[in-house]
Parts: sequence; structure tokens; C-alpha cells
Amino acid sequence: MKTGKLKKILASVLTITMAFTLIAFNSHINAEDKDNGLKLDKTAKLNADGTATITLEAYATGKVTTTSIKKPTDYVLVIDQSGSIAKNNQLQTLKNAVTKFVTLVANDKDDKGNKMDHRVSMTGFACDENGGLTNDRDFNTYPLSGGNNNGHYRNTGLYINGILKNYVKHSEIYLSQMDKQSQDYYILDNGREREVKFSNNNWQYYTWRGWENFSPKINSSSNDRYRQVYKKEPLTSEDYKVSLIPANISGNLNPSISTAIKNLGSNGGTYAYYGMNMANNVFKSNPINSDERNRVVVFFTDGNSENKNDVVAEGNVSKTSYGSDVYVIGLNNTSTDSFLNRLSSNYESATTTSNGYKVSDKYYYPTSSSADLDKIFEAIYEQSQGSSTTLDSNAVISDYITHTFKNPTYEQVKVYTSNYLGDNRWSNKAKFDNANISISDNRVNVQGFDYSSNYVMDKDISGKPTGKKLIIEITVTPIDGFIGGNGVLTNDEAIIMDKINGNKVDTFPQPTVDIPLQYDFDNYDATIYIGDDWKELVEFVDDSTKSGIQYKINGKEYTIDGINNEYADIEYVIKDGDVIVGNYKVNGGEKTWRDIKTEIDSTKLTDCHNYTINLKVTPRIQKKDGVADLEVNKKYSTLHILKPSINLTDETIFLGDNTDLTNRVSVNDKWNCNHPERPEPSTKTPTLNYTFDPEQKDQGTLNGSVYTPNIKKDTDFSLSVYNGKTNITQYTKFHNDTQNIDENTFKIKVVAGRIVLSKKLMNINDIDLSDGDPIFAFEIKATDGLYNGQTFYRYVRMTTDGSLVEKKVMPAIEDLPKGTYEITELSTLRYSFVNSQVNTSSSTTNRTVQVTINGVESAEQKVSYTNKVKSKDYDSDNDVLINKFVKDKDGKVTIVQEKLSK
Repeated sequence: MKTGKLKKILASVLTITMAFTLIAFNSHINAEDKDNGLKLDKTAKLNADGTATITLEAYATGKVTTTSIKKPTDYVLVIDQSGSIAKNNQLQTLKNAVTKFVTLVANDKDDKGNKMDHRVSMTGFACDENGGLTNDRDFNTYPLSGGNNNGHYRNTGLYINGILKNYVKHSEIYLSQMDKQSQDYYILDNGREREVKFSNNNWQYYTWRGWENFSPKINSSSNDRYRQVYKKEPLTSEDYKVSLIPANISGNLNPSISTAIKNLGSNGGTYAYYGMNMANNVFKSNPINSDERNRVVVFFTDGNSENKNDVVAEGNVSKTSYGSDVYVIGLNNTSTDSFLNRLSSNYESATTTSNGYKVSDKYYYPTSSSADLDKIFEAIYEQSQGSSTTLDSNAVISDYITHTFKNPTYEQVKVYTSNYLGDNRWSNKAKFDNANISISDNRVNVQGFDYSSNYVMDKDISGKPTGKKLIIEITVTPIDGFIGGNGVLTNDEAIIMDKINGNKVDTFPQPTVDIPLQYDFDNYDATIYIGDDWKELVEFVDDSTKSGIQYKINGKEYTIDGINNEYADIEYVIKDGDVIVGNYKVNGGEKTWRDIKTEIDSTKLTDCHNYTINLKVTPRIQKKDGVADLEVNKKYSTLHILKPSINLTDETIFLGDNTDLTNRVSVNDKWNCNHPERPEPSTKTPTLNYTFDPEQKDQGTLNGSVYTPNIKKDTDFSLSVYNGKTNITQYTKFHNDTQNIDENTFKIKVVAGRIVLSKKLMNINDIDLSDGDPIFAFEIKATDGLYNGQTFYRYVRMTTDGSLVEKKVMPAIEDLPKGTYEITELSTLRYSFVNSQVNTSSSTTNRTVQVTINGVESAEQKVSYTNKVKSKDYDSDNDVLINKFVKDKDGKVTIVQEKLSK
């Protein structure tokens, strides 16, 4: 609960009633003073052992009684309108309960019997901007704008004149209506809003790919899906202003409120943020004087909202910025619901579902039955109208020790009293034996001192000073791992209440202490692969194997959690020589790094490299006489650079085949650097890229890494190695396993096929050489493969040294690539074809035969032909002339004819 809660809400006046009516008012406190009759003080002192002593002092200057004076109140009802509200007739029960509540408000009277000037605003929440869309995200199927059940913000809006006006209305815009200079248009693409603009004579909308062209709908009859443009029309300040209306008109409940209750709907999800945000906008658009009016939010839900932290944050705005009490009703929720409890004024300082400190139990109403709603709303009405209390021995001082200190033990809480001696002097403190002390969850409660009967004055009826004050001393110890800083709060809120969990009467000051800084850190080496583009310099000070950011105090390791560093900023500066390459900071209260600067080009590093790390811890709160900065300088970390080892091998392939040269490359699993004692790499093992450079440029074709030889010649290649775009060849260790040399070269050896033709003559005695030598011609045609379509010829003269021979083997046709070849013996006049034979197969009467070279095992193909004399009557020279084209040094070409060799 805030400072002066009763003052703000109830306009409470503390009446000082003296024990005797005849005394003279010559005390330093009198009835005209603007204070409330209580004197509260709180101090904190840092002790030599690192603990702090908190001292609270309280006394009254009269018999303290709080009496409420009613003030007009602005009520904002924030109602859950999600689909689940309709279950089990809950919606109607809710409408009945709200009607009774606003009727009580409308009929409320002041102490003089006049109707109170209360005002009421109603908001409803259900879906956020995507919650009201159909699955196909089609604007034509589901309207953009509309009332309770249509559009993005289904059942989410402000009730004006009893009608729900959407939190954000989406108005359809057609091409004919669009202003080409405006960018205040949107389109829905894949369920997400995209901004629209006009550029380069095209309408464009923004996606993750950038600006993309589109054609908007021309008019309402156009059916182009995903091309409906719309404008957002959020609620205006005027909307929020006029939504807050008098609860009473002419002695009766305002009919606009009755209409709004009747129109409460139930459809959609549960996005409570919008409801609380609208409540705050109502307050913002309707400013008040807090001395004249109160503010109350009544929040109702039956569900577990989305974005709960955002909802609590909006509730904090209601409580702290606009001074409103926040009552929360949780249907089907339990009293331990952290979210709704912290949304309510039970936790005045909460900004998330996990922080803040409980100061009351009066503002959160969980229930499992809608039947309880009537009495809950009635209780909220009664409570919001105020109460009367007296500070007697039931009064309690409640101090919440902040999360930067440990929960104190009972031995660390001492309670004393001190007698008033007059002239602001006090006696030595004496132990107060009647103190009732309780400690729970960092909250210390002290009860048993009657402030009204021990009020302080300089002269009583006998002319002597009288009265006592209560003194509470709490020794607290900073939490383990607390780094220190200036202005460390010892308590979040210390208050005095009329009873346990009762009305807060006043608040103590919040003293602070300055705690010297303590911080040390371990630094680490890092390892990357040569050529990596690595920017994670923070790894030098952050152990990636552990969760969070680690540090040490007195040799013990801790993790930054946003609390232990709440009052200290931590900054690391990493240098390469004198140049700052990295600057990382953890701001006080945060627990993740802020990358202030990272400027390192690791792709240029070719060997292990050392860096210097400096640390500076500074108090988050700067004070002239505060604690000193803490510096830790010149720790050294090494960035280890791993270099690859690559093994190469030669390969033999058949002419007509191709080979992927990357198969000649094998990267050793173990990359090396000069320091075997190093951490594992923080980057993934890179996939290296290669380029291959043939030493003999014209012996084949290289397409990427695939090499195809075009002749039977060996080719030597050199290898270049890249990590990304960085050439790391000169830093790579190579070994050719085939040649056993340490070089970045390898050889592709090429082998080829051959065809051997032979000729056999029958009836050799029938051949008369005087008719001419027997000469035969053969045509060899490639039908596929590298030489596809090429034709070769072979000739044979069946004489040796002028003598006829029965059989002769022709010189082989060499260097043939893989493929199929057709061999045909050409016809002659004097000789007839008898048969042919391929390799060792049976002879055939085919003049044309086919052979296939398909690798080493079929590299040599043998074909023999047999002929005999057709007729002795033909006279024929049967010789062959071979034409040769000869080019001389002047470029002149001549034809030379040569006979076939004998």
C-alpha cells in the first residue's frame, strides 16, 4: 500500500484526543499541524563486519484515531469478456453482480445525506489484434471492423453510451481512397500486420524479405485475397474522457451503465493487458485532484491471461502513477495465484508476476463459484468507502527487508522503548518485553506497543514531559554474492498499520547504506578455426558451459541474477594491444550482456593471439562521498587458432570417365595449433571449400571440382583451401599419401583402351602378287562416349619384304576412351569376306562387328578378319595412297601422297 493511502483514498484525518482536557497545548505538536500525529523515523548504518543495522523509531503526539471522510470516487470496471465467461451461466451471474455493485455506487450518500458524485467507466477485454481472425486470414471472410464479435480486437474495447467501441478499429480502404503520400496503411500477410507505402509508382508492403509490390483491392466488389488494405483507428483521448460518466442521473442509475452491462459479451481469448491499459487511459484523460477524488479499478477475470507480466506492469501504473486501488476478482482461481495477487493492491510495487512485496490481503478475491460474486462486489464497495481505526497495542510496524539482504533471524531483531525527557531529549533505551515479533519472507512485524496511551508531550497536567517511543533495531546481512554499491535500500516499504493486514496509517522513510564493491572474475581462452568470422569476445570472461554470467567474491563463485548486481554496473574492456576490440557491460539490475562494442576481424588471424582484459565495477548510483570504483586490470586470454591437416591422393581414371577432385582431399579430424592445452572450439568445424588448378591446362575440362580428361595424358593439380572467403592454403599442412610428399599437389593419371586388328588370308597359293599386293581397308566408327561420331581408318598390306604372308597383325589403334566402336572391313574387287572374330568369341559372318571398351578389364579389344581370293580374273593394283597435308614455315600448305608402307 502506498504512502498516505488512507489520506489519498479516504481523506482520513487523524484526530488527536488528549487524555485530560485541561492541559495547556504548549507541546511542539499541536492540532493545527499538518502531520498526522505520528512521528516515524528510520535510519541504517553499515557495520564493520559488512552487516547493516536498521533502526526504526515511532511515537505518537496524541491518542491516534483514524476517521474517514468520504470522497467521490472514479470506478473503472475491467471485465473479462472471453468465451469461457459464458459457461455455466457465469455471464448472467456476473451481469447481476455488477448491476448491484454500480447500483450501490449510484445510491451512495455522503455524511449529509447527499448523493455522492461517483463516476463509472467500463472496459472489456478478450482478444488481441490477432485473436479475432479466422484461420484462413481472409479479410473478405472475416470483417476487419465491427462490434463485439468482429475484427482483430474481438470483445475488446471501451463502453461509450453503453456500446462497445473497439480498442483499435480497422477500417477498410480501397485503392480509390488511398493517399499515395501516406504510410499509415496496413495489410495482413500470413497472419501478420505489414506496413504499406507507395514507392516507385507501386504500392508495396513490408515483409521479412523487404518491400514487395502488391495490387490493393479497387473496391468492395474486388475479391483479391490478402490484398485488403486497412487503416488503424485506435481509441482517442476523447473516447476515454467521455467513457467516464456519472453513476447517478436524476437520482437513478445512469442508463448508459445499464446498457453497457446488458451488452457484456463472451467470445475470444484472454488478453487482460488491453483492459488495464484502457483503465489507465481513462485516468489519463480524466485528471483529478487526489485530495478531492479517489480512483478504484475493479478487475474481473475467470482465466489465465496471456502476457501476464505486461498486465501486472499496467496494474503498477494504475497504482503508482494514478493513485488507484486495484481490486481483483479471480473466478476459478485460488488465493495463491501469483499473477492476480500482484496485479492487485496487495502488492503495490509489483511490476512482474515474481517481484514486489505484499502489504495487504484485502484487494484480491479468489473464488471457485460465480455464486460468490454478489457478496464479493458488495465487499469491494464497502471497503472502497473507508473505515475507522485506533492505534493501540494491536498496531503493528511492518518492515519488508529488501531482496538484497537476507531474511533476519529473531536474534537479529531487538525491540526497546525510550522515555521522553522533554526538549526532544530521550532516556537510554530499555528492552521492551511485551513485543510480539514475527518474521516471514523477509518481513518483520512488531506488535504490542500502545501508541495512543504512550503519546508524547512536553508537559502533562503536572507540568512534566511524558510518553514513550518504540525503538526497533534489525541487523541485516547482505545476500551472498552481493556486489555492493551506493544508496542500497534496506527496506522496500516499512509501514505502521492499525493491525496485522489492516489499514496502513503511515510509512517510514527509506534509508540507504553504501556497501563497498566486491568483484573478481575468471578469464578463459577461446578456440576457433582459422578463417572463422568469430565475434564472441565475451567468451573470454563468460564460461559458456555454465548458465548465466559468473563472478567471484573471496574465491566463491556466483551468478549475476539482477539482484546481487542491482546497485553496480559491470564493464569489461578487451584490448588487442592498445586497441579496444571488445566492450561488454552488465547494467545494474540486469543479468545479460550488453554488447557495447565488438570490432575484431578474426578471418585475418593466422596464429594464436593474446588479448588483455580489464574490468571496472562502478556504483549504479553515483555519490560524491560514495564507495570507490573497483578495477581489475590486465588479465590475459588467448584466442587459439586451429589449422587443418589435409591428406591428398593420386587417382587413375579411364579416358572417357570423369572424377570429382574433392574425393582426392581428406581433412584430418584433428586440427592443430601451437598449444595442446586449449579449450574446445566455440565454433563448428567448418566445411572447407577448395579450388583446383591444373598444371597442364589443355588436357581436359574442369567444371567446378569435376575433371574430365580429353586425352590420355596425366594431369598435375595444385589445391587451394578456403574457410568461407578466406584463403588458408599457406597455413594448411598437406601430405600426398600416394607420392609421400608434403605438398598441396596430386596427380590424375589417365589410361585408355586400344583396338588390335588382324587379317588372315585363305588359299594363299591362289594369290599371284603380279596382280598386285593384297591390301585391305577397315573403318572404325565410335558410336558413343567421348569420341562419339568420329571415324578412323586402318589399312594392311599382306606382304612382308615383298613376300606374301598368310596372317598379319596391324598396329593397334591406341588411346581410345570408353565407348562402343563399330568396325567394318571395306570391300575389295579380288577378295571376298569369309568371317570375323571378336576376341575369343566364335567367328561370325558379319562384316561389321561391334566392340565395347568399358574400363581396364576391357581395355584391349581384338578383332580378326579372314578373306579369300574371289577370282583370279580381276586385274587390280589394289594399292593405297595416303594424302598428307604439310604446312611449311611460310604457312603454305602442300599435299604429299605416300603409298601404304610395305
